[in-house]
Amino acid sequence: MTRRRLLLGALVVLGAVAAVSVAGMATTATGTATAPTYVDGNVTEDTTWTPEDGPYYVGRDVTVAESATLTVEPGTRVNVGEEVTLRVEGSLVAAGTGAASIRFTTADAASGAGTWQTIEYAGGADSTLRLEHAVVEHGTTAVTATSSEGSVRVVDSTVREHVRDGLAVTTREGAPSLRIADSRFTDAGRAGVAFEVPATDPYVDAVRNLAVSGTTFSNTGANGVLVRAREVTDVRMTDVTVAGVSGDGVAFQTASTDARPRTTSGHRVEDATLRGVAVEGAGGDGVAFRGGALEDVTVSDSEVRGASGSGFHVQAATDADDVRFARNTVVDARSGLRVELRRTSGGIQHVSLAVEHNEFARNERYGVDASAAYVFVDSFDVRNNTLAANGAGGATFSTQQIDNTVFADNVVRDNDGPGVAVSAIRVRGATAVRNRFVDNADDGLSVRANDLLGGVSVGFNDVLDNDEFGVDLAGERAGTTTVVHNNTIAANGDGARVVGPTPARLANNSVVLNTADRERADGGRDADAATGVVVTDAPNVELVHNDVYGHIVGLRSALSGGAVVDAEHNYWGAESGPYHETLNPDGAGDAVVTDGGKADPVPFASEPFGPRYERPTAALAANRTTVRPGERVELSGRQSTDDGEIARYEFAVDARATPAPSRRT
Repeated sequence: MTRRRLLLGALVVLGAVAAVSVAGMATTATGTATAPTYVDGNVTEDTTWTPEDGPYYVGRDVTVAESATLTVEPGTRVNVGEEVTLRVEGSLVAAGTGAASIRFTTADAASGAGTWQTIEYAGGADSTLRLEHAVVEHGTTAVTATSSEGSVRVVDSTVREHVRDGLAVTTREGAPSLRIADSRFTDAGRAGVAFEVPATDPYVDAVRNLAVSGTTFSNTGANGVLVRAREVTDVRMTDVTVAGVSGDGVAFQTASTDARPRTTSGHRVEDATLRGVAVEGAGGDGVAFRGGALEDVTVSDSEVRGASGSGFHVQAATDADDVRFARNTVVDARSGLRVELRRTSGGIQHVSLAVEHNEFARNERYGVDASAAYVFVDSFDVRNNTLAANGAGGATFSTQQIDNTVFADNVVRDNDGPGVAVSAIRVRGATAVRNRFVDNADDGLSVRANDLLGGVSVGFNDVLDNDEFGVDLAGERAGTTTVVHNNTIAANGDGARVVGPTPARLANNSVVLNTADRERADGGRDADAATGVVVTDAPNVELVHNDVYGHIVGLRSALSGGAVVDAEHNYWGAESGPYHETLNPDGAGDAVVTDGGKADPVPFASEPFGPRYERPTAALAANRTTVRPGERVELSGRQSTDDGEIARYEFAVDARATPAPSRRT
């Protein structure tokens, strides 16, 4: 139990002197004298520590017995001695208030991290460790759970300055029920919260019933939260902030990503929801899932900025079923979302992923980078995202077989690579609808199959100002018909290309002004001229009701044998139809050129089916024609087309660039 060390006097005179000495010690708010309590024995029955009897000095290891509860009242200070562990086999309830917190600290205010050891939770099924409005500081690890039973609660508390972890679960059997809410973890050496066995095999058997909300992790070593467990289920992380870590902000690892993936279903993350997670400046990924299978996992309303790794990373997962990333923002990371699925043994898995309403911008590599080995992708939905200004491209997706893949309602712009690039051995279903692919440094949209290409639908997209093809579709073996319809494909390097034996139908598109910077000054129709539609080794292609104009070559085909491109009933930019060497030599519209096989553009439409597009014209007007040095000149681009809005002004004076004025007229 406890023992109070008091100074007593035997004589009246000495007693009077002693009374004066006690009166000179620290007092409570009411003026009552207090003296410290020295704890030198275990807590074997229900006990309460109070601020009136404090501060408490724990000079050696103390155990709260299995049958006992230690209650620490608001305002109490517990000074823990060097190398001391407070072990809880029963229960510890340290519930302070906002006005009167509880402190587990050291007597010397100058003490640093690692002065004492830890609060070790080793309780049973009915045990609890509760810290509320508490400060735990200067230990090796603030709280260490060595039991998988009972519960641990950390609420409205501050955990700071620890050599290793803020809170660590180190038992192989698994973790107790764990709740962390509205707390602050700062200045830890390894992690804010860690589930990890200190052994060669570091994986906890199971982590279940984990909830972290309203909590910040700042400068907590490698990770904010690290979970290394074979089975992770029922996880909720809400409104969590991580900053200043050298590794991943939040990491779930169920198996080594260096070894061959396991086929057992025991390695998995299931029923996990992360919402409102913010990671700033991580040295690794923002949020990572490594190894094993993912099932019913959602990451939403979260933000990652300045990560050296990817914003969100699924690495070496063996399966992904009902996995969703929604309403997230990733900026200035390596990639926005990176998904790597692999299955090198066992049966082939079928995968479903959804990526919705995210913004992935200004990342070093891709907005979305997804790959899958020996995995059939049953459902991959990429909808309503903004993928902008990424260094290698907007989105790339490669796998063995694609079924039911949808890119819809996305804005994919200003990427230094393709807008969206899809590649697979077999493509059996891919849809791109209502997207904007704008100003990307390669193709706007490309779908390539090394074997079968089928079930591709590209419709109602705006594909503008991309450096290579607006739409590029290629396969080696025929599948079901490819349909390209109701798109605006304009101002790209080339318009649309179809390669391979899969039947294709291009209908109701505006394929216009796709010349980039490659239009020949002499107007020659050579092989390098920018082209509206290119058909290569595709004997079953139909073009109908399209507007194809503003190019030197409107259609270029290269077919084997006597194959014919059916290109009737299209508008080619002139009432007289397209130029065709034999069928319409007087046509003033775009040329139809065949490098092999035939193309039939007759009959043709004499007027466009859709709106008439014109090249924008830059017109610069000045308010003066003659000026003297130092006089003010106003320049305006408002007479430019197409909409009169000025994106920017660029000037060169004596061949030197001049900054644009702040005022636009």
